[in-house]
Amino acid sequence: MIINSKDSKFPVFDSDKILSEFTYRELIDTANANGESIAQTLDNMISEVVKNAKESIELNAFMLEAIARYERIDTEWVMTDNFQYCRQYAPLKFELIQAVEVDDKYIMCLPLLINLEDYLIIKSNGYDYTEETKKIINTYYESIEKFASSYNIYDRLQILAEMIYEVEAKLNPNLNPMSAEGAENYLKAYILL
Repeated sequence: MIINSKDSKFPVFDSDKILSEFTYRELIDTANANGESIAQTLDNMISEVVKNAKESIELNAFMLEAIARYERIDTEWVMTDNFQYCRQYAPLKFELIQAVEVDDKYIMCLPLLINLEDYLIIKSNGYDYTEETKKIINTYYESIEKFASSYNIYDRLQILAEMIYEVEAKLNPNLNPMSAEGAENYLKAYILL
């Protein structure tokens, strides 16, 4: 609640502490250290706590909404594309698996858990993309703005995970190429595990 300033022997208010833990004596000491009236110091403290709370809420709003989305949706596997399945594993984590067609045969890709925290920069008003993520998006869309306008903010999370998977997934070296029917059966068996 009170810390010593580098420039003064007088205590200084640490706004990270809750006001209810702040004693009247500490309030007087802080007012004296800052050369303010007790009322002014209290107003400043309350303003600082409110400002910090608002910043904290804004910073966490994206995560809270991502959690709410995760809680609202069906976390079962969904078919997101031909021979591709995805499930939301956690608010910012998506698991994907797919088969890719090569010369009329299908090759299985290894399943991968995409943690979007590795691809996003969480900011006070939502998020931004890392440079690597921007390159991935530009592989699929003519611009970041075009991608952003194509989906709502939370559906973009799953679409982004799909794009990342398609760029980073490795082929499964333990499986031979198979027919479309074989690939579909393999995928369905995997997602039922």
